[in-house]
Amino acid sequence: MGYSVTQNAAIPIGKSLQESRKLLDQTAAALAVTQSGTLDFSGIEDISGIVNSAVSGNLLTEEESGKGRRTRLGVLKQIFQAGGIDKPLITKRRSRLCIGVRATHKYLIPNGVILDVSGSGATYFMEPGDAVELNNFEVMLSNSEKAEEIAILSLLTSEIAESEGDIKYLLDGILELDLAFARAAYAQQMNGVHPILTSEDCEGGPSNRVNYALSIDIEGIQHPLLLGSSQRSLSEVFGSNSEKSAELDDGDSVMATESLSKRASEFPVPINIKWNVEPEWL
Repeated sequence: MGYSVTQNAAIPIGKSLQESRKLLDQTAAALAVTQSGTLDFSGIEDISGIVNSAVSGNLLTEEESGKGRRTRLGVLKQIFQAGGIDKPLITKRRSRLCIGVRATHKYLIPNGVILDVSGSGATYFMEPGDAVELNNFEVMLSNSEKAEEIAILSLLTSEIAESEGDIKYLLDGILELDLAFARAAYAQQMNGVHPILTSEDCEGGPSNRVNYALSIDIEGIQHPLLLGSSQRSLSEVFGSNSEKSAELDDGDSVMATESLSKRASEFPVPINIKWNVEPEWL
């Protein structure tokens, strides 16, 4: 679910101090959970469309089905033995089961009804006379089956529609969890730091609508996109140099590793951001 949200650029962001704190708390909680294991949301599908569609909007027994099939197979066997068909095969034309027979052997199906003819005219698809009543009965049962399916689907649809609020609430909760674990995994990969957000002014006292100051104090920040690209590049360097390091002694290997680690910490170049907006006196 979270993947589809990111694909549509619908990732939630904090539009207020409270929303930002909530997202940070969710990420921190997810990160704590990942220490003992991860949750897999891959099998959960977003059924919001199904729910929205729901809001907007006697079966054939085994004995009866077996009786009709045995009758058709008996006729089919006789035609096959008489050379009227190459292989015994029951097919369907006009929603009715029938038998394909050579045009020259259609007499093998007395009182048969021709439902269709092949393109070459060499094969007739016929319904045996003895099977007409059974086919009629099967069509009737099939219609009854469809009506029963519609009735069951209508019942299920109404139940889903009645539970719209609960289902969407559950989906929203799963989506929040999925995104929180994604942010936690990304933060862990980037060695992220939990920022401190406060509504207090620079003096440490509570801010008000008249006298306030907006300040930002960030030390050693690195661009996440550049940092991710740098980590991938360095991982390739570590991989390519793994064989070379095996040829070095322990001291040289440690020095090479420290050199690469130093390069990783220096790029992207960490910068400090300090910004202070003094209050305007009216």
